[in-house]
Amino acid sequence: MKTIYENNLDVLKKYNEKLYKQLLNIKENSRYEVFQGKKANDINILDTQKSIRFYDNPLKEMKKKIEYFKKFSEYDFLYLFGVANGVVIKKILENKKHQQIVVIEPNIELVYIALNLSDFSKDIISKRLIIILEKDMIFSEAISLFSYKNAKLYARVFKVRSIHDYYGHVYSEKMVKTNKFLLKALEYCIEIVGNSTIDQIIGLKQHLANTPLMLKGPKFSSLKTKKNTDIAIIVSTGPSLHKQLDLLKEIKDYVTIISVDASMPILEKHNIKPDFVVSMERVEMTSIFYKKTSKEFQKDINFISVSLQHKSIFKAINNGTTVLVMRPFHYNAYFQLDDYGYICAGMGCANMAHELTVYMGFKHAVFIGQDLAYGKDGSSHSKNHVLGENCIKEDKTKLNTSINNSGIEFEAYGGKGTVKSTYPWKLFMSGLVNSIGESREIMTCINATEGGARISGTIEMPFKDVIKKYIDKKVKKSKIVLKNTDKNELNKLKIACDERVKKLIEEGESLKEKVEEAFIFISKKLEKIENKELKDVIKAFSTKETITMLNMVNNTRNELSSNKTFNDFYHDILQSVLVHYELELSEIKVSKVTSSKDNQLKAIKWINTHRVWMFDLAGGIWNILDVLKNDYIMSEESEDKTT
Repeated sequence: MKTIYENNLDVLKKYNEKLYKQLLNIKENSRYEVFQGKKANDINILDTQKSIRFYDNPLKEMKKKIEYFKKFSEYDFLYLFGVANGVVIKKILENKKHQQIVVIEPNIELVYIALNLSDFSKDIISKRLIIILEKDMIFSEAISLFSYKNAKLYARVFKVRSIHDYYGHVYSEKMVKTNKFLLKALEYCIEIVGNSTIDQIIGLKQHLANTPLMLKGPKFSSLKTKKNTDIAIIVSTGPSLHKQLDLLKEIKDYVTIISVDASMPILEKHNIKPDFVVSMERVEMTSIFYKKTSKEFQKDINFISVSLQHKSIFKAINNGTTVLVMRPFHYNAYFQLDDYGYICAGMGCANMAHELTVYMGFKHAVFIGQDLAYGKDGSSHSKNHVLGENCIKEDKTKLNTSINNSGIEFEAYGGKGTVKSTYPWKLFMSGLVNSIGESREIMTCINATEGGARISGTIEMPFKDVIKKYIDKKVKKSKIVLKNTDKNELNKLKIACDERVKKLIEEGESLKEKVEEAFIFISKKLEKIENKELKDVIKAFSTKETITMLNMVNNTRNELSSNKTFNDFYHDILQSVLVHYELELSEIKVSKVTSSKDNQLKAIKWINTHRVWMFDLAGGIWNILDVLKNDYIMSEESEDKTT
C-alpha cells in the first residue's frame, strides 16, 4: 500500500513535473523538525535555523486560522503564501466553492513535510490545488494562473494571504514580492482584454474585409518548414538601434532578419533587406512605413500582417509576398481557418516577431533596438524613424494623448539603474516577457540592444559578441519563397466562410432578442426602486419577486454560457466591456452576508448590475450583426445560391 507522500508524488509527476523532480532530491527534512501530538492534526513544526516554533498550541491556533479563512468562503479563487503543515489548507479545500487554491511556498522542505502529512492527490488532479515554489515563479506561469477559467474576473478581491504568521516574520520580503509579481500578471491579463468594444468591432470589420486577401495568399502554416538559418535577428526601432546597424549590415546575408514595420524604412537607408516584416497595428497610420519604402526594396520580402489591419497597409505593399495571419482571438478561430494561423498574443510587433521565431523553430532569437524605454537624450525612437526620434513624448503620446506615462520605470539594461518608459511600452514588455518565458525550453533569447530596459528571460550580450559566437559567415542564407492558396481550395474556403457568417447572423439575432427580453423584464421590475433610499430599496421586493428576477438573470446567463456561438464568437468581441461588469459582479458574488437584509441587498445589487450588463450586451450584439451584414463580402457562389 502506498504512503500519503507516494500518492502525492504520483500525481505531481503528471500534473506538476517540475515540483516532482525537485522533491525527489529531498529524502528527509533538515531545517525543520516535526512534532506530532496525541491527536491527528496536532502537528507542530520547528525552524531549527531561526529557533521558531510555528505554534504554541497547534489545534487552537489552526482552528483560529481556519475560522479566519471563513471570511473568504464565497471566493472562487484563493492565493496563499506558504503551506505550513498543510492542515489548514486541507481544511480550506473542503469548501467546494473554491475552484482553485494557489499556494506559493518559499521553502521546498515545508512542501515535503505537508505532502507527507496530508493526501492532496485528488485536489492536485482536479487542479483545485496548485503548489508553486516561490523561486520558480515566472511571468508566463503567473499569467496562466489568471487565465484559468474566470480567475482574472476576481481581480478586485485579489490578495496573497499568508497561511501562517511565520511567513510574515521569516519571508516577509518574498511575500511582498510575490504579491506584487502576481498583481502585475493579473493587471496584464485584464489590460490585454482592452477597454473599448469599438476597437474590437473595428478589428472584426477589417478582418472580415481582409478575409478574401488572407485566403488568396500563402498559408501561415507553410512557414513551419521555411527557416533559412538557425538564428533570427529581431529589429525594433528603439533609440539604440542606430548603433547596431553597421554590424547588422555585415551579417545580413547570414542571418534571418525579422523587422518590425517601423524599422523597415530605416533598414532601406542602410541597404539591409529583411526576410520578414511583421505588422499588427490596426490604425491607418501604420501604412506610412510601407509608403516610405520603395517597390524595389519590398521585392522578396515576406510581409507578415495580422488580418485586422487597415486596408491602406496592403495597398501600400507593392512587391514581395503578403501573408495575412489572425490574432489568437476566439472569434477568429470560429471560422476554422487554422492553416492561416494565429500569432501575437501580446501587444507589440517585437512580441509578434518573437512568436514567429518560435513557430518557425529558430534556435536563437536576438533582439536589437528593443529599448522599451527613452534614450539618455530623451529620444523615443532610432535616428531616421519616419515619425521622428521624439514622436513619443515623456508624458503624452501622439497616438493617445490621454495616457499618462509619468512615473513608469524599468530596471536598465545591464542592471545599472533605471530607465523611463511609457504605459504602452509597459504592456509590450509584459507580453514579450510572457512569450519569452513560454519558449524558454526550446529557444535561447538574447537581448543585444545594449540600451533601454532589461528584459526578463533574455541573456544580455553585446551584439558583436553575439556575432562572434553564433554567426557562421561561411554559409549564405537562401531566399524564402511562399506559394498562394490553390484556386480550387480557395473557392471551397470562401463558401465555408459564407456559411459560418450566415449562422452567426441567425444565432446573433436570436441571442439579441433573448437578452433584450430579459433586460425589459428586469428594467420594469426595478423601476420601483429608482431614486429610493437604501432602507426602502431593501423593502421594495418580496422574496418571491426577488427570486423571480434572480431566476431571469440566471436563466439568461446560463443560456448564453451554454451557447457555443456566443462563447466562440460574440463574447470574445464584447469581453472588453463585459469584463468590467464581471469584475463588479464577482465582487458582489464573494461578499459575505450575515443577515437577511444583507442578503436582499446583495441580490438587488446583483440584479441591477445585470440590468446594465444586459443593455450593453444587447447593444454590442446589434453592432456585431451590423458589421456581419454590411462588411463581409459573400462569394459569388454563395450569392448565386441565395438568388
